[in-house]
Amino acid sequence: MIRLHAGENVYGCSPKVKEALKGLDDLISQYPGPTTALEEAIAGRKGMQPDHVVLGAGSVRLIDGIVQVLCGSGGEVLSFDRSFVAYSQIARAHGRKFTAVPLRGWCCAADGLLELVNGETDVILLANPNNPTGTYMAHNELASLLDTVPPRVWVVVDEAYGEYVDAPDYPNALELMKKHNNLLVIRSFSKAYGLAGLRIGYALASKEVADKLRSNRIPYSLHTFAQPAALAALDDEEFIMQCVAKNARGRDYLYDRLTDMGFGVVRSQANFVFMHFGNEMDKLAVIDALGHGGYMVFDLAHFGQDRSLRMGVGSMDVCQGVVDVLRVLAV
Repeated sequence: MIRLHAGENVYGCSPKVKEALKGLDDLISQYPGPTTALEEAIAGRKGMQPDHVVLGAGSVRLIDGIVQVLCGSGGEVLSFDRSFVAYSQIARAHGRKFTAVPLRGWCCAADGLLELVNGETDVILLANPNNPTGTYMAHNELASLLDTVPPRVWVVVDEAYGEYVDAPDYPNALELMKKHNNLLVIRSFSKAYGLAGLRIGYALASKEVADKLRSNRIPYSLHTFAQPAALAALDDEEFIMQCVAKNARGRDYLYDRLTDMGFGVVRSQANFVFMHFGNEMDKLAVIDALGHGGYMVFDLAHFGQDRSLRMGVGSMDVCQGVVDVLRVLAV
């Protein structure tokens, strides 16, 4: 069974990562050491100072810390429906109010957020590209949101799938951070870098906010192997570029072929495609057909999102196999 989920790079991790982890077995019995080298490496690539970089055990742990630190006990977290399910889970786990804004045309629209911002709103969580639809908010729209939202409201842009984006108007969040101190950006090593099992991500924020998040971080929460793996992954840009190019070919192939067959597919900027259906029976028929063909996709009913599924982009051979299975079903 080929597992077509969106949390991993189907091409694995860089050979440089595997090489960097050789001979480190003696570290298994030791607690993780300082993370200065990785913070400096990320900061250097982003043109920032290291004290603006906060590492975390995956982007989910960073979001958890942000909600705890930046959303008051009576505050509200604002995000979108049909977005990353962890946002609502984290907010409610910490007793914060969570409000979901409906998507517009499967997209996260800034206007929809602004209509619901109120005196209780402390944090806005925006997945860009959005998970599971793969759609994105463009630079001008995000800039307008930041210009309009009250400066006391923290806008957190989760760019976990950002490496896969090829849209020319995708936001330059680092430029926007120079003007807006209430903007935080999250990135992950789990997706394009292929380090999902090591749980490592980072947030970029003002020094003041970064200090607060860092002080909230659980001691020894980063895997011992996470820093050397992430450093090696950052050092292999060619591998990432190859993976991103292969993903784009497979993603566009799936969109074009499935759309031609009459399926409801949303054009994606991530490493997955989102399929929506008129009813649950049609969705389950697709999942069943793919399962019998040896392909496992994610039924979004598990996230409380009915009549839809998310399909990770596999290798080109896998994408062609998926299309062959569904072509028979579409006839």
